[in-house]
Amino acid sequence: MLREVSQGRLEAGVTAWREVNKGLRQLNEALSRRREVLLVASPGGPVESFRKYDLRVLCADPDPAILAELENHGRRSLVDVVKAGTVDEALELAAEGAYDGAILGVSWPEGGSGFRIARAIRSLDRLSSVPVAFVADADAALQDRVTAAYSGTSLFITRPLAPEQLASAFDYFSAIKRADQPRILVLDDDDSFNAHLSGILAREGMKISTLADPTRILETLASERPDLLILDVILPKLSGFDVCKMIRSTPEWQTLPVLFLTVRLGAQDRLACFEAGGDDYLPKPVVGAELLARIKVRIDRVRLHQERANRDALTGLLARQAFVDAMEKRLAENRRTMRPLSLCLIDLDRFKQVNDTHGHLAGDLVIRAVGKLLHSRFRTEDLRGRWGGEEFVVSFAGEGLDTAREMLMRVLTELRQMNFADEHGEPFGTSFSAGIALFPDDGYTLEELVRAADRRLYAAKEAGRNQVVA
Repeated sequence: MLREVSQGRLEAGVTAWREVNKGLRQLNEALSRRREVLLVASPGGPVESFRKYDLRVLCADPDPAILAELENHGRRSLVDVVKAGTVDEALELAAEGAYDGAILGVSWPEGGSGFRIARAIRSLDRLSSVPVAFVADADAALQDRVTAAYSGTSLFITRPLAPEQLASAFDYFSAIKRADQPRILVLDDDDSFNAHLSGILAREGMKISTLADPTRILETLASERPDLLILDVILPKLSGFDVCKMIRSTPEWQTLPVLFLTVRLGAQDRLACFEAGGDDYLPKPVVGAELLARIKVRIDRVRLHQERANRDALTGLLARQAFVDAMEKRLAENRRTMRPLSLCLIDLDRFKQVNDTHGHLAGDLVIRAVGKLLHSRFRTEDLRGRWGGEEFVVSFAGEGLDTAREMLMRVLTELRQMNFADEHGEPFGTSFSAGIALFPDDGYTLEELVRAADRRLYAAKEAGRNQVVA
């Protein structure tokens, strides 16, 4: 803002100074809330340096030395490590805060378990997808690794802790967090303005990419996959209006929010923004607070629309087409690396009988419960979807048939232990049958894997239901 004033692009009026004061207040609050005092060497002796945390991670282990090592490594990596030395303390901290990841010890005294902590964490709606890593001895049993994957872990760290293992865990948590960051593409040929705008947006946790050449817009959109485009009206070679019309003529980008920046504020210019296909416009130079408000509204609306389109309303799992799209991308990668991948088809047993006997509301209750169970189990990278009706589908990344079958059997055991009741209070239970196919052994395409999984599902039904066939 001060640069804009000093270069004569913004009048040094009340609005400008209000923005400057607001920014300074926000900076002071951020430092007070999240600062860590470190001693940094300098020619004049040690000085204080303030660093902002990039991640917040819950670390729970009965060994104080492990917690101290996690805290020290976290400090060096700009990670806010929240420590818990007991199971109860870990559960209490999980219920109270928001975290970007969790590192949990597997073994606890007096029968405690890191798996119990993981399941409790992921049963909370706001932490249901939080990535988890477990700390165990190097000779941990295969059964512990299966249980870890079932409880939602993506990483298994072995004692003694190595810096590269901890770095990998924090990098993984950071990658998961970045994947959810709003991605903004700025098309403007003014480098100083791009730097100014990037600073505003980056401070709000947004991922920014910039482009000066409008003729490269389509290839940049394909590589960056932004959630929103900020587009200057006056550009070299093409006008912002021409760029927007070109984008709107491309089916893939017809719903991308486009926010115009313009120094022209006449009625005809504003009308031209909307006629070109823009969603909104702002005058240059921008006021940070207004820019952020408009960006957030547009992105939240688009994400809500995408979430509704991609998610099954009853279960919250991926809808069939969204699952297919995600699997096709996963298979394309696996065909390159030849890593294994398991595809599991699940069908509720005698579901028509549940509907006929206890009513469709009771049937919906069962489907919703299975959806929640599948959502809260397994790892962040595992795909879960509702295939249709009473059928579900799960894909385990990097897992063979035995591990996939073991994890599905645990879900089946949990489902069998659930007690349901219809609107008249009549109790009933349920189970499912499942079939599992393996890439590449059972096929290279999704169609081939689905056929193989469906054959095994049919075999499970023929063998008496209530089982998993791999």
